[in-house]
Amino acid sequence: MIIMSATIVFASSQTTLDTTPPEIDSLYDEIKNTEVIIHGSATDSESNIIAYAFTNSTDEPTAWNTVNSNSIHETYTVTTSGTYYFWVKNESGAIRNKTIIITVQNEIPKYTVTYNANGGSNAPANQIKIEGKTLTLTIAIPTRDGHTFLGWTETSGASTVVYQPGSTYEVDGNATLYAIWLADEFTITYNIDCAVIEI
Repeated sequence: MIIMSATIVFASSQTTLDTTPPEIDSLYDEIKNTEVIIHGSATDSESNIIAYAFTNSTDEPTAWNTVNSNSIHETYTVTTSGTYYFWVKNESGAIRNKTIIITVQNEIPKYTVTYNANGGSNAPANQIKIEGKTLTLTIAIPTRDGHTFLGWTETSGASTVVYQPGSTYEVDGNATLYAIWLADEFTITYNIDCAVIEI
């Protein structure tokens, strides 16, 4: 699991005098697992936008993507931290850019929550707890003949239920949760010479 954040920094440049460059309406990031997708939108009310580019340099792009519209929404996928620039150019050659700073943190501590059936069977599969994030415990439960499952506790010999299936779990660190069982009670009836004895 990764954590990604973005800080927007606005900047603009105009390389052609006496013309109005397109307006960049928005620039934002979208987290997609190990990638960040940068979204850039721009409009020009006076002439069409003919090109756009994403770069990681303040230098004017040498390679542009061709378009022909007065409104565009384009994307660019990145996997590393850095400052990225969204550039747009209209028919008169007027250029504008904005910058977005992408911060990618790749190594977030992760922990394993292990389930111990504690005398039963069919313990649920392990779960991964990400540091600083809330984990929802599995709703799967173990089984044990002659016993009813009550919940989970943090030590094998404990008798007090700490977590129920589906509970939120906040503890950072590897952990084992142990099943707590209640033995089922039965009534046994004996019929001896017409006398009924219940145990």
